[in-house]
Amino acid sequence: NSFSVGVLAEAVTRVGGKLIHFSSDYVFDGVNEVHSEEERGSPLSVYGSTKWIGDIMAGAAESYIIRTSWVIGDGANFARAMLLRAQGEIDPPVVDDQFGRPTFADDLARFALLLANERPDAGIYNISSGGETTTWYEVARIIFKSSGTDPDRVSPVSTDQYFGAKAHATRPKNSTLTLAKATASGFEPRDWQEQLIEYTKGQLHS
Repeated sequence: NSFSVGVLAEAVTRVGGKLIHFSSDYVFDGVNEVHSEEERGSPLSVYGSTKWIGDIMAGAAESYIIRTSWVIGDGANFARAMLLRAQGEIDPPVVDDQFGRPTFADDLARFALLLANERPDAGIYNISSGGETTTWYEVARIIFKSSGTDPDRVSPVSTDQYFGAKAHATRPKNSTLTLAKATASGFEPRDWQEQLIEYTKGQLHS
């Protein structure tokens, strides 16, 4: 996450290219309700610190630093875990005091391709799917409802209640990212709720 990015930045500089580096909402402490590209990193965990160092390393080259959050795509992720619970007998407790927007992998890939092809100014770009800020709890309820399951099976809990004494990388309370810079570059993010319903129904029929 950190010093290896510096090696890539150095190699890119030698050949006169640009580096596309993927970063994370974990670089923030979540005090601000919305995070802009200009906000300095203030990580709460070792993981967040390594991502912040990686951002600094990438910034030494001509680079696109893509900060994203709550990624949903193929393989293991929160949405798939909730769908498995909806199909089973587990009524999950889900955190309701962390706020942000999901990022669907399709949006993330489309934006990376836009940067590679259109070559706007180098720098930091925030990206997530579009729509209103939400919570993990509300995301889980939509997944349950979209799968034909009672959303009231999902119960809200605080972050402290959920993790207790278990070790975990502390996630910022607020993860919502401004998208003005990305949209100004020509990107049009899709609404996360529409994509979540499509994702859920697609998983059910796969």
